Amino acid sequence: MQAWTADTPTGPYRNNFLSEQLYEASFEKAEVILWVEPVEGSGKKRGDTVNLFTMTGPAEVDDGALAENIRIPELPTPLSAASFLIKEFGKAVTWTNIWDDWSKYDLPAFVKKRLRENMRLTLDRSAGNAFKSASISFTPTSAGTVTIDTGTPAVPSVAASAAVGVTHLQLMRDYLYGTLKAPYFGNGDAYIGIFNWAATRSIRTDPLFKEYYVLGHPEKLQRGEIGVVDNIRVVETNHDTVLQVVTSGGVNIGQGLVFGDESVAFAEAQTPELRMKIADDYGRSLGCAWYGQLGFGVFHPNANARESRIIRVSGNNFATP
Repeated sequence: MQAWTADTPTGPYRNNFLSEQLYEASFEKAEVILWVEPVEGSGKKRGDTVNLFTMTGPAEVDDGALAENIRIPELPTPLSAASFLIKEFGKAVTWTNIWDDWSKYDLPAFVKKRLRENMRLTLDRSAGNAFKSASISFTPTSAGTVTIDTGTPAVPSVAASAAVGVTHLQLMRDYLYGTLKAPYFGNGDAYIGIFNWAATRSIRTDPLFKEYYVLGHPEKLQRGEIGVVDNIRVVETNHDTVLQVVTSGGVNIGQGLVFGDESVAFAEAQTPELRMKIADDYGRSLGCAWYGQLGFGVFHPNANARESRIIRVSGNNFATP
């Protein structure tokens, strides 16, 4: 039974069964929020700030060999601290009793579907804003070169003058792996790259991509992935409010994000749920909303090696959130 229960004697009605379905379905179809990492430290009566503490070492200072009768060297605990805020999220849809009385369509079914879509887009956009606050930006300036900018967050110093290609992905992989020493995502053996459809089109048409696609086991790709290039799993999105499409010299240039493990944190004080509006105007005004209390933040808001994990791939007008 999918029963609506009152939140308070005079408050909104909740449907926890539908809320769980809506939440899980929204996450399954998202492209960005799939890659955030849940953290503890939030909940009712815990304030609106989530503090992130992670270790960044200890540093490699010698070969680790010990001498007899000499104590094991002790090093201070190297911590990296960051924080972000929990905020309220939600959207409502309203209708009148006439819909229920006269329409042959099941309006609540349409409402549930559209709220699920709105939740997916909204949370994906918020997660994307956290990724876009990263401290390193790559801007393609030719078929084989990029301009690198750093800051908190990084602001591109030039406009993109070339579409993203395989060579650019190779440069990003080398920077993450060789310069930043960033670990691969999760327990896997690859970084994650999320790109706008315009960027994935230019990657697909790059003559170098064919070899990677054939050798990358395309039958094993996850939802939205177009291939694996030099240890970067390339995921496609058409969510243009997260990653934009711009035109330069008549060429569509997309934007992207490439990152490793421990990039963006996610916390929730109130899991998103469905809430029914209390009938107003003697039962004539009806409505339903999704509502939650969530937050997203970068684990390492700097460009330091062994800490920073995210590269923003910019085009023109890559707005800072």
